[in-house]
Amino acid sequence: MLRFVAIGVLVYFLQCGTCLYHLRGQDKQSQSTETPSIEIRAEAAIAEFAPGNMRAPFNLGPVPAGETISLKLTVHNTSGEDFNINRLVVVCACIKANNLTNVIASQGSADFELTLQTAPQSKTPRQVYSVFVYDSQDRLVDLHMTYELAGLMCFVDQAVYAKLAPDDTQLKLRIPMLITEPASPKNAVINCTGDLADLDTSIEQSEGKYFLVGSAEIGKQAFAGFGGEIRVTEPLSGRECSIKCLIQRERDVTISPSILRFRRDPDNESQYAATSLIRLHPSLLKLPEGRRDSPPAVLIECTCQQGLVSASSVQVTEGVYRVLLILTKSDKDVAQEETNGEESTVLHWHIKSTAGSFQPVSRLVLGD
Repeated sequence: MLRFVAIGVLVYFLQCGTCLYHLRGQDKQSQSTETPSIEIRAEAAIAEFAPGNMRAPFNLGPVPAGETISLKLTVHNTSGEDFNINRLVVVCACIKANNLTNVIASQGSADFELTLQTAPQSKTPRQVYSVFVYDSQDRLVDLHMTYELAGLMCFVDQAVYAKLAPDDTQLKLRIPMLITEPASPKNAVINCTGDLADLDTSIEQSEGKYFLVGSAEIGKQAFAGFGGEIRVTEPLSGRECSIKCLIQRERDVTISPSILRFRRDPDNESQYAATSLIRLHPSLLKLPEGRRDSPPAVLIECTCQQGLVSASSVQVTEGVYRVLLILTKSDKDVAQEETNGEESTVLHWHIKSTAGSFQPVSRLVLGD
């Protein structure tokens, strides 16, 4: 009964260890403009062509990141039958492949020439790619390549989005990086631009992982957000990576919806009603130092120029309140309303908690 190729490949490698690697080229430090010529050769064997996915494993070892690599893969056929090559299927645009012969002859071998463009940035150094070789019977040989990106220096993520609490006075960043030999953070130069120009930065290693850490003193002034770019350069090799950072200070109070649409009470033309959801930042719910009792109640009131507003709030969960608003207009105001018209103005909130008083503003629209 036919066996899967994995058994034959394993026996072949255990007996003669036929992975062969050749790296040719010049040291990148000695060149300024020319791209190194890098060639990697590897061999694998298939002992039996069986139905299903027959894998020919190629462990290419460390491969330079961000380079164009020439690969020559040799597949040995130790079975008793020929494998007639019908087509190649490549699943990544970073690989170009050609077969140098149309058959992997019994007790013979076949060479495949590949061009591989390695990634300059990755979330992990280990890379896995395949080139699928089909015969006329649609049997499949998987040229299964694994390798480790060498000389990698990059940020794991493409951008950083950080938040500051309303009362934070210090910005702290801890951004994961991926650095593999021969790249080293030892002599790396870090430049920060934009609003991050004063950021104090360094690269630290913890449990085998690298992080760019940064800190800066900031004020409590209100702002929607700020940001900048952090660029890391290794002077000797010229390796460089950058990441954009956006930092936003969280609001003390978040009110939704942003536009409150009051609807007229069909039974009372002088009254309008609307509902709103208020979220308070956790820092507004902190108890004064030394107190251990339950959090105090939050007082929510509203005023506007359109009339008298009453606010009834119900706590949905900690820091979240649902508010029913009733606006009562005077008889004079009602008589002056335009038929089928909408009236827009501003609603002033008055919110009190242990952290102080806050007066956010919402847009108010009256309608039928």
